[in-house]
Amino acid sequence: TASHAPEPVELSTLPPARSICSGSNHALAVSESGKLYTWGCGERGTLGLGDNANRTLPMLLGDYKQLGVRKLACGCGVS
Repeated sequence: TASHAPEPVELSTLPPARSICSGSNHALAVSESGKLYTWGCGERGTLGLGDNANRTLPMLLGDYKQLGVRKLACGCGVS
């Protein structure tokens, strides 16, 4: 039978993270240096990259504090 249980995957393009959160189909991470990364399903602009494309690898959004982010939170299709 098919299993839909998540499996850990090493993301070699993501620097060491101090915070990570995940929604049903996307994730956010803040690196130890304060950079914000996003990846996963980009439907409806969920990733904040200005398009609807999916990303399989973490993409840099910018500096966590300069973007005005206070806390990471992900849900079903929202960040």
